[in-house]
Amino acid sequence: MNKKIIGSIILVILTIVVFYFLVKDNYQEIFNSIINSNIYFLLLGFLLYIAYTILQAVPFYLFTKTHQHNINFSFFIYLIVATNFFNGITPLATGGQPLQVYELHKKKISTLDSTNIVIENFIIFQFSIVLFGIIALFINTFFDLFVVSKVLLNLTIIGFILNVILLLFILLVAFKKDFVEGIIIFIINLLYKLKLVKNKTKQEEKWKKTCTEFYDNFQILFKKKGILLISTIALTVGLLAYYSIPLTIIHALGITANINLITTIVISSYVFLASSYLPIPGSTGGVEYAFIGYFSNYVFNYKVYSLLLVWRFITYYLPMIIGGIVFNIKSIKKSSKN
Repeated sequence: MNKKIIGSIILVILTIVVFYFLVKDNYQEIFNSIINSNIYFLLLGFLLYIAYTILQAVPFYLFTKTHQHNINFSFFIYLIVATNFFNGITPLATGGQPLQVYELHKKKISTLDSTNIVIENFIIFQFSIVLFGIIALFINTFFDLFVVSKVLLNLTIIGFILNVILLLFILLVAFKKDFVEGIIIFIINLLYKLKLVKNKTKQEEKWKKTCTEFYDNFQILFKKKGILLISTIALTVGLLAYYSIPLTIIHALGITANINLITTIVISSYVFLASSYLPIPGSTGGVEYAFIGYFSNYVFNYKVYSLLLVWRFITYYLPMIIGGIVFNIKSIKKSSKN
């Protein structure tokens, strides 16, 4: 049984369990509220997600051009759509990047260039996520937008710290590659002495290669400041669209809530941070816990569960299903041609 099937089975089981506990006490009210949703606001939510998808494709398109490859923009939209499926069924969304390298390589782009393009996109995405996290933490600290449990707040802070550490690691590699390599070798040697690492030489070579790849890609990015700026703006606007989706659903469900766009974006950023490091496909369970914990400050009783279910459908389940269908249709067409 391959990893895709195993991941899908785990995801289905987790989803059924989580959704059962969410709706078991108010399933009729939740069902009725979703059925009677305002179709126009729902459509707006879908359009925001489509905008997010298109804007994610912009950095890929631009970075590919910097490597002297001309590929139609529609291919990169396909790449993002297919990535949704592989990210959705793998822990920590680790399945998307290998797929991206594979698909770029099929376009006759060398493995080195394909890897570089994916890394460059990852750097920009990580920067945008941390930027939103900093702004969200700043706004909530000064305006005290919501109150949550200590557990949820700690999960969010941990998520923020881990994302900042990852970004700092990338920046250190860009400016102090030898220093970072020295730290990594020290850690590997320590783990080797503790018998937590078996093949020391292999691990050292692997991490040195990773550092070199990040360093080389930063040199490329710094030489293309215009493309770097446009890519960052595209992803930032894309995240704004993505983080705004819950507000459109609140209006679609006819929920009366004292919440505005800024608060929605801040909460959405917090939800992402709190669940970004959970080693479960789709962060299932963690996302729901964080979403309910934060939005229940403004949306009460069963309505917050209705909001969660529709949001999860628009931003996760539907994109993953469409991504799986699109990827498999393309694979079947290619097989039939061969």
